[in-house]
Amino acid sequence: MEEASADLGAKPIRTIRKIVMPLLSPAFMSGFVYTFMTAMVSVSSVIFLISPGTNLASAYILNLANQAALGRASAMSVIMIAIVLVCMAILKWLERRSSSGI
Repeated sequence: MEEASADLGAKPIRTIRKIVMPLLSPAFMSGFVYTFMTAMVSVSSVIFLISPGTNLASAYILNLANQAALGRASAMSVIMIAIVLVCMAILKWLERRSSSGI
C-alpha cells in the first residue's frame, strides 16, 4: 500500500499519515492497553513515582491479607479491578474513536 501510494504521487509524509498510521494504531493501542494492565498491578514499575509516605494499592492489599483482614483486602482488590476495567473501557473507546476518525 505504501508503494502504491508512492506510485500514485503521494509524498512520504502523506503516506505515513494516511496509510501507515491507521494500520499501526490498533496494534499500538493494544500494546498500550496490555502495558497499562501489567503496570497497574506491578509494584516495581510504580515504586519510583511515589513519595515515601504513599501506600501502593497492591502492597496495601498484601498487608491487609497478612493481617488477616481478608474482607478489607477483598474490597480493595475489587476496587483495583474496577479501576483497571474503567481505564480499559476508556482506552477501548479512544481506540474505536481514533480508528473510525482517521
